[in-house]
Amino acid sequence: MGGPGCVSFTLPAAEPAAHPLRITNFYVPRRATNQVDIDCKYDAGGEKLYDVKWYKDGEQFFRCAGDGSVNEYSVEGVMVRHSGYAAVGACPITLIALTSRSAGEYRCEVTLDITGFPMEWRASRMDLLLPSNKLEEGDGDALKASQRHTSEEGTSISLGNEN
Repeated sequence: MGGPGCVSFTLPAAEPAAHPLRITNFYVPRRATNQVDIDCKYDAGGEKLYDVKWYKDGEQFFRCAGDGSVNEYSVEGVMVRHSGYAAVGACPITLIALTSRSAGEYRCEVTLDITGFPMEWRASRMDLLLPSNKLEEGDGDALKASQRHTSEEGTSISLGNEN
């Protein structure tokens, strides 16, 4: 196939996942202002959910358990509004009172309650657009919404089979 000095080889076909878990839709906006909805939808493939966890920069701030209960954990820059229970198939929350400390990588991890506790995850970075009158001390480098016009669209990944 290739010329002299080229090596050609065939990789084995990827093994299918040994579990049915799939994250079907993940949404974290790229940019936000005062508050924003984030969501992590999943298909457990008929298996029992153990939990869905939300992290900001590696620190857990929210958990939706398989029994429907929710737990909130203190993380700097993260304030959450939620329904008080976990719906089957999703773990949507609203981040409120956003500040420059709210910017970072947001990660959703979904874990099944079966042997091996298989887990799937997705992550995306969110930055803040702060109005010039909302800049906090030490935010000299903050992006001012009044000085730039940018898209408010976020990262939405739909992983289902769509026709």
